[in-house]
Amino acid sequence: GGSVLEPLAVRYADYAAWQRRVLGPAGEPDSLLGRELDFWRQNLAGLPEDHGLTLDRPRPLTASHRGGEIALDLGPRVFEQIAVLAREEGCTPFMVVHAALVAALSRLGAGADLAIG
Repeated sequence: GGSVLEPLAVRYADYAAWQRRVLGPAGEPDSLLGRELDFWRQNLAGLPEDHGLTLDRPRPLTASHRGGEIALDLGPRVFEQIAVLAREEGCTPFMVVHAALVAALSRLGAGADLAIG
């Protein structure tokens, strides 16, 4: 295969526990987390609920909220190009791939205002 990212220095569960202590309770409007949630509620208000893309099959009546995973080996050359672009732009390789996904979905007809995740 292609290039593999180095293992993380901190486990996600440990980071999440630390973050919860720093941010405070979600239910308190004056906590850092409360202010962050308010910010995102305001900024994401009005986003379209449907992406507008033609689907290959009908949506189920009730959403399952199950995710999926697709393995895609881009190869070492593409991986290195993504890493170089990320360094040049001061971001992460994930951010580069995410931006490419948004650009592709927008070009396919999903519009310019997308929320992914």
